Amino acid sequence: MILVTGTKRSGTSMWMQILKAAELPVLGNAFPKNWGRSIRAANQEGFYESELCSGIYYATNPNPKTGLYLAPEATRRAAVKVFVPGLVRSDLAFIDRVIATMRSVREYGPSIARLYRMEHEHKLSVAREQGEDESSVPVIEHVPAELIVRLDMGLHAADPNYGSAYFKRPSPQAALARGRLAPTLRPRPCGPSYLW
Repeated sequence: MILVTGTKRSGTSMWMQILKAAELPVLGNAFPKNWGRSIRAANQEGFYESELCSGIYYATNPNPKTGLYLAPEATRRAAVKVFVPGLVRSDLAFIDRVIATMRSVREYGPSIARLYRMEHEHKLSVAREQGEDESSVPVIEHVPAELIVRLDMGLHAADPNYGSAYFKRPSPQAALARGRLAPTLRPRPCGPSYLW
């Protein structure tokens, strides 16, 4: 499979949309659950997430609800979104290519905060529709974007190498030298992402 990985709000949905536009088979729904109503504005063209976002391994394949098994040979050209922890636990038989994407912390903070606000506003509207007390809707806790940016800026001031080591992607050569990539992998830069 072609695994698209990263964190939430890092560009994984954009990659799934690109692969779908390239007419590759895509596993996952554009708007799973009630996302078409709740957070559609965050990704107008869809998220393309499935149960496999937590990894392709014995707990997700075969599908615990339907029993459907995805065979490695039959899914070589299929694209699926798998978040970073799921990539680590995925069975190697299913990993043919990986598209890893990341977003600047200065863009990530406001984007994740916006997503959380959208989810909370949707829950409030559902509570209003059902005649429930709005105070019963839990607030989604998160680190404010401003704090993330301040932390980033403070660490840059304390250690000029901090940003390049933790928030910017290293060159493939630097990653190989630090032992973070297997030497058999040949990453190719592609915008804010790497293709393996």
